[in-house]
Amino acid sequence: ARRTAIFANLAACGRYVAELSARTGRDLHLGIEPEPLCLIETVAETVDFFDAWRTAEPDAAALSAQVGLNYDCCHLGIEFESPGPALDRLVAAGIRLSKLHLSSALRVKPDAAGRAALAPFVEPVYLHQVVAGRAATGEVRKRYVDLPDALADTAPGWADEEWRVHFHIPLHATPGAPFSDTRDHLLGALDWLQARPEACAHLEMETYTWEVLPGALRVGIEDQLVREYAWTLAALAARGLADPGLAQRVAREAGG
Repeated sequence: ARRTAIFANLAACGRYVAELSARTGRDLHLGIEPEPLCLIETVAETVDFFDAWRTAEPDAAALSAQVGLNYDCCHLGIEFESPGPALDRLVAAGIRLSKLHLSSALRVKPDAAGRAALAPFVEPVYLHQVVAGRAATGEVRKRYVDLPDALADTAPGWADEEWRVHFHIPLHATPGAPFSDTRDHLLGALDWLQARPEACAHLEMETYTWEVLPGALRVGIEDQLVREYAWTLAALAARGLADPGLAQRVAREAGG
């Protein structure tokens, strides 16, 4: 019953956006967003959701320009997805890419050192879902609703296990050992976009955790923003997706 209501409401939103687009002459669209431990979190679940919606609602297929997907690189990186195959599968399923969220998550081995280092990232403002899996294969063993749930689980996992934590960290700097990050997923998504620049025109940096970062990672928010812009523009310019001159100017400002 809930899914039936979701499908009906999504179609109603799509019809409204289509009418508004026609009336204003603007290309307006709603991008729904997979997120760890939510109704849809993986690419497979996302494709299944859209397929089921199109089956349930007679006009859903006609709303493909108005209802699309917000691809969050942090979220899909946490799910151990590979960006190229993931994006290919979404596009092949006829799902519009409304937006790419340029974002990065924490990665860490859940040994004693890793668990101790994670403790300062526990904070009450946001949920920090955790997915435990193997980086080499993308296989997932377990999911946790929040970071304290993961830290409280002392059951043995895989010897080569890695935890990926839904904590958006600055794009321009890794938090340092014992951590790594999922910027490889973000850069892979940009590599994919370089070959298909028409696939998505809306890119957004989405680091919103400046005020809850552990003290050792926190600097003035103005400096953080400038450095993140510099990193992002350089990554885009290297792929022909941004003005190199602008990237260089921002890089000089970040260096100052």
